[in-house]
Amino acid sequence: MGIFKQRMINEMTIRGLSPNTQRTYLENITKFVKFFNKSPDLITLDDIYYFQLYLKQKKNAAWNTFNLYVNSIKFLFIKTLKKNWNIAHIPYSKKGLILPVVLNRDEIIQFYKSTDKLLMSLFPF
Repeated sequence: MGIFKQRMINEMTIRGLSPNTQRTYLENITKFVKFFNKSPDLITLDDIYYFQLYLKQKKNAAWNTFNLYVNSIKFLFIKTLKKNWNIAHIPYSKKGLILPVVLNRDEIIQFYKSTDKLLMSLFPF
């Protein structure tokens, strides 16, 4: 990736991206480029689409991992390589549904009993 990596680091630094974001973007792009085994400037929108399918179908990537890859890829092609692509063709994944934890009756009773013991130890009468 050589020259593209340094160019991407420069673009991220200019834009003030945090060191963690920079590290994550570079890791993602390194894996992305290795997947195709060709120069980033030769990768097409169809290739990106194929990679997104790979992430979802083969890697079973969680929505947040998938979206981090999308952000990394968009940054590379739009900010670093200055591609004039319609970014709507690089979709994000829908956020996964996380159900709240609901305690059953016995768990609620146990919770209240443990708080009574805690209160007694904090405020002995």
